[in-house]
Parts: sequence; structure tokens; C-alpha cells
Amino acid sequence: MKLLFSLCLLTVSLVSIGQDSTSTKAKYYSVNSFGIEIGDLHQNTNVVYLQSLHGIKFDNSFGIAGGLNLIWSDSYKFLPALISIRRSPTSKNKFGYNFDFGYNFPLAGRKQEFQTEYEFSKGGTFFHPQISGHIYDGKCSVYMNIGYRAYGFTEKYKDAFSWNGNEVEIENKITARFLTVGITVEIW
Repeated sequence: MKLLFSLCLLTVSLVSIGQDSTSTKAKYYSVNSFGIEIGDLHQNTNVVYLQSLHGIKFDNSFGIAGGLNLIWSDSYKFLPALISIRRSPTSKNKFGYNFDFGYNFPLAGRKQEFQTEYEFSKGGTFFHPQISGHIYDGKCSVYMNIGYRAYGFTEKYKDAFSWNGNEVEIENKITARFLTVGITVEIW
């Protein structure tokens, strides 16, 4: 509850900071990103993400959006649902930022050789702050991103290599942390 209250307070603060007093017309926009994650998730080095967001832009750079993010790796697949608060870079303001937060839904995991049964028991929080640098600005904008991503999940499995010969059920709560590098295309 404290986390939810803090996120709501942060959202209200960023909305009031990001609004441009001279612009009164909000407009629809779409944000689509793809990139790679650099980090360690059970020795996973090949992690790719695709993100699609749709929202309202309050001026040329500030907006709020919601959407889905597909995270695909050799061992795991996730589908976080998220809300994004973003100040997009433009030709005038070369740098921007965004703050994504939501809930991570695990889709699939890979059973290791020592596990006799494997399942995801539940997802967890999703958190992704980024900074962005302007590449192109026109009817659509293109920019590079670098950021930090953390998402949580819980997995359960039965360990076949227990000391007494019996299988042992193990539950792991995992928070995966990554450096992200990507390209974003924003259309409005």
C-alpha cells in the first residue's frame, strides 16, 4: 500500500511538473520501442524487449501512456503491463526521460536439468526509468534510450537432487535487474 501511494504521489508530481501552461490541447500518441537488456537472469545474455504504449500528450514532449512490454529471453518470457510517464526528447530539447512502472506477468520459464517440475507461481513489480537522446523529429520522433529495468517474479520447482533422495519443493522470489539500450519511435 505504501508503494502504491508513493507511485501515485510521484505520478501527480511529475504530471504537474511536466505540463506546459501555454498548451491546452491534449492529443493521442503511440510509443513503440525495441532493444536489448544487458544483465544476468540465470546466465541469460540474450534478452530482447518490445514495448507498445498508447496515451495522451499534453504538449510537444510531455505525456502519460499505458501499454504492454514483451520481454523475451532464452529461458524466460514476460509480459509486463505498465504506465509510463515521459518527457520525450525533441529537436529543441535534446534529452528526455521516462518512468515506467507496473506489474510483471510471467509467461514461460525453462526447466533446468535438476528440476522435475517447474511453474511460475506469480509475477511481481515492474520498474523502468530511462533517459533518452534525440535522433530525429518530424511527424514521428526517433530517439535512443538507456535505462535500468527491474522486474520481479516467483518460480516454484521440485529439486530432484536432494540429499535424502526425496524431492524438495523450492520457491524462489527473483528480481531481475538489467541495463537497457534501445530505440524508440513515437507517433502522434
